[in-house]
Amino acid sequence: MAWNVFKFCTALRGLGSIMILLVLGVVGVTYYAVVLTNYGPALYAGGLDSLVALAVLILFHSLVSF
Repeated sequence: MAWNVFKFCTALRGLGSIMILLVLGVVGVTYYAVVLTNYGPALYAGGLDSLVALAVLILFHSLVSF
């Protein structure tokens, strides 16, 4: 009797889909916590705080886009 090891690929594909949704959820929560609550209002404050907030936002968006 031959063993079919590829029958487990369906379960692994489902697990992979769940993991992708989990990663997207973590990125979404991180985006909300970092960008909207901390650095969003700092952009409007002006001065050095605005420059630091802009640098963090550019870094965060460049890392998320890759």
